[in-house]
Amino acid sequence: MRVIAIEEAFTCPAVRQATDRFALFRGQAHWRAIEERLEDLGETRLADMDAAGIDVQVISHTPPGPESLEPAQARILALEANDVLARAVAAHPDRFAGFAAL
Repeated sequence: MRVIAIEEAFTCPAVRQATDRFALFRGQAHWRAIEERLEDLGETRLADMDAAGIDVQVISHTPPGPESLEPAQARILALEANDVLARAVAAHPDRFAGFAAL
């Protein structure tokens, strides 16, 4: 039986930088380590999945997302986040699927 984890979180660095003012925990010392893990869509995430017995993650962008920004900027950053996720899915199609940022 395959184990599929739904709505696993990631963050796109460009979106994270643009939405810093909305994040409750940013600026706290431990938060950067969390952000680094959320940004990872490669070997560390795959190793964590293997350790937890997860075969596939369905990944989506964590809040705050581009929807919190002005429409023109939100559109550009949603595309960026979707491109980052699409590249990860293309690199690991047997391990990752994704929900688009809107």
